[in-house]
Amino acid sequence: MKKKKRSEPMEESRVTRVKRVSKVRYYLLNILLGLVILITAAVLFIIFFCQVEKVTVKGSVVNNEAVIQSYILDDQYSSNAVYDVVKNRIRPKKDIPFVASYKVSMKTLNHLVITVTEKERVGVIADAANGRYIYYDASGVVTELSELYLDGLLVVNGATLEDAVIGQKLPMDTTQRRSLLAIQKQLKQVGVEVSAVNFMEDGTINLSYQNIVINLGTTTNLAQKTKRLPYILPYLDGKSGTLHLEDWTEENTDIVFEENL
Repeated sequence: MKKKKRSEPMEESRVTRVKRVSKVRYYLLNILLGLVILITAAVLFIIFFCQVEKVTVKGSVVNNEAVIQSYILDDQYSSNAVYDVVKNRIRPKKDIPFVASYKVSMKTLNHLVITVTEKERVGVIADAANGRYIYYDASGVVTELSELYLDGLLVVNGATLEDAVIGQKLPMDTTQRRSLLAIQKQLKQVGVEVSAVNFMEDGTINLSYQNIVINLGTTTNLAQKTKRLPYILPYLDGKSGTLHLEDWTEENTDIVFEENL
């Protein structure tokens, strides 16, 4: 009768395999534990050592730092610098009326920097009743309300104003607002820059160009009237007076310049 082979080598192989698996599990558990400790330490560090103590706002001309912060640092966790950076990179605010884009960064652990790119302002209206200026963009939406006056923008005079609200349409008479936007659009298309749009008491509109008053009358035939400006204005350079376009029609194409003597 044959003797059975001994199973000791096979049993030893199984024991060795179990030991290897145990070692792998041991190392994996230690690695996992180490990661948990590191993450916990990092979270605690961020919570206790990255509290916002100072905020610097760059790129804002009209709005002060408090206004910018009220839009961007606007929830209960905004006192933490790391949270502010991460939140505003993942889900940046898109409804700030006067801001085209912005970036939040950390200068130090406790010093936050907000760099703002403001929306383009195209015009300004003096709100004398409230002692401030209304700034607006190309679509006629109010971007800022400020006591600070900025040069180089189209000035709108004689508008009938109501209370202005940032982010809403210009608080003008509807007909005036439509006329203003139509004039700006047409002037941009023909490449003519005027310094002011003036709404007169009799309902007519004129433009200020250097020392010349351009009398448009109404916005009737506006496109045809403005198309002629690039050809006429160079001949009036250095002169002072009134350019009469108010009576221009397709039947009456006469344009008169009344020079001041």
